[in-house]
Amino acid sequence: MPEDWSDEELLALLADYLRAAEHIPPHLIEAAKAAITELHLDPDLATWDADLAELCLGHGVARPAFDSALAGGAASPARSPDAVRALTFVAAELTIELEIRPDALTGRLLPATPAEVRVHTLGGDVLTAPADRLGRFVLRGAVSGPFRLHCRNGSGLDVSTTWIVP
Repeated sequence: MPEDWSDEELLALLADYLRAAEHIPPHLIEAAKAAITELHLDPDLATWDADLAELCLGHGVARPAFDSALAGGAASPARSPDAVRALTFVAAELTIELEIRPDALTGRLLPATPAEVRVHTLGGDVLTAPADRLGRFVLRGAVSGPFRLHCRNGSGLDVSTTWIVP
């Protein structure tokens, strides 16, 4: 930025940026906010964030442990729409293995336990599927925006993932 800009020029430039920001669709803003939870800026910050979420939510928070889209240390270039994305989330009492497919979410709970698995979308929709005695579950239909999983069984297990951006 040139050092000889006047205050008026800087204020006009700032006003242009603010006007442009007014036209960002709300669903994109919400998706960006949800995506921020997927970043791993600092291990201590990530731990603090999950610990705070666990305190606030009153149940276990499963932390991201693996994402095939980030395998190799960087986000994969454009993925095929038919590609299967594999994710693993870990909490003290449960590991959730998840595959995001074009037409369904499939997964497994470890240790294996029958449970209710719910998908909460950013828009407030909730999809529900049972996990069988082997911990397997299938949620039919594509999930197009950010979502999180919530798993609960009859023995007091109550775990949610962080937000997931497909």
